[in-house]
Amino acid sequence: MATPSEPTAENEPSDVTALVTRLNEWCAGVGDDCAVYAGEGQPDRVPSGETGGMVTSVTEELQPLGFQVRWENDHFVAVRLTTN
Repeated sequence: MATPSEPTAENEPSDVTALVTRLNEWCAGVGDDCAVYAGEGQPDRVPSGETGGMVTSVTEELQPLGFQVRWENDHFVAVRLTTN
């Protein structure tokens, strides 16, 4: 089973960095919708389907590379998956 390890931005492959950058640029254009998707913000709000789709798409592209994303403060960061 894969579990996340601490972010390793300095060791991220460039394709991982590019995917997370693309996601964060998307988030910058949709207000706090990414925070709502990540479970922060107003509990009575539901994120848009487009935001959910973008996060899911990037997550699916990152998994074969051994990464996932995690929301930290106001943006997504890459987190390396490790096997136990």
